[in-house]
Amino acid sequence: MKDKLDFYINGQWVQSESSETIEVINPANENVIGHVAAGTKKDVDRAVIAASEAFKIFQYSSKDDRIELLNNIISEYENRYQDFVDTITEEMGAPIWLSSAAQAKTGIKNLNETLDALKADVQQKEDNAERLKEELRAQRALLTEVPDALPQDANGNTVVFSAPSGGTDNSSTVNNQIRLPSDAGAEAYREEQMLLRRRMTVF
Repeated sequence: MKDKLDFYINGQWVQSESSETIEVINPANENVIGHVAAGTKKDVDRAVIAASEAFKIFQYSSKDDRIELLNNIISEYENRYQDFVDTITEEMGAPIWLSSAAQAKTGIKNLNETLDALKADVQQKEDNAERLKEELRAQRALLTEVPDALPQDANGNTVVFSAPSGGTDNSSTVNNQIRLPSDAGAEAYREEQMLLRRRMTVF
């Protein structure tokens, strides 16, 4: 018979506030296989407070630390797999083959899926960061030269041209012209490009 009367709270096994116990019965043969502590509101409060305090630190843990933690849990789960199978069989009355092939395996399957999702999230963020850097490097290459003056039309307005649309290379046809007041437009354009260049230097 297995009596488990302590609770695991705040990283250690502690006694319950209550002396009351609950029988654990194997439904397959109705034998009592052990007892567990009934627990009280104070036991629950202790566990909740401990979890809240732990989260204050754990929330700042790195993903590498969390990956290592999950790997350690999975490793220990695998080392004690038969213990899970035997306990599940006794507690819920399942056949050994079912406890081994399905019940105990579900726990380790969920842990591995969580680990895979965490690793995929880390890789995706690394890929996104590298893609952003490549885009910024390409934009920086286009801004190596900032003109001191911009072209003006006959009325003295600054003209900024976009690439021709429609797939034509007719130099006499300019699409999407943007006309700005000559002095203010040129100065604003230069300031904007210089600001963008400075922001890119962080990469």
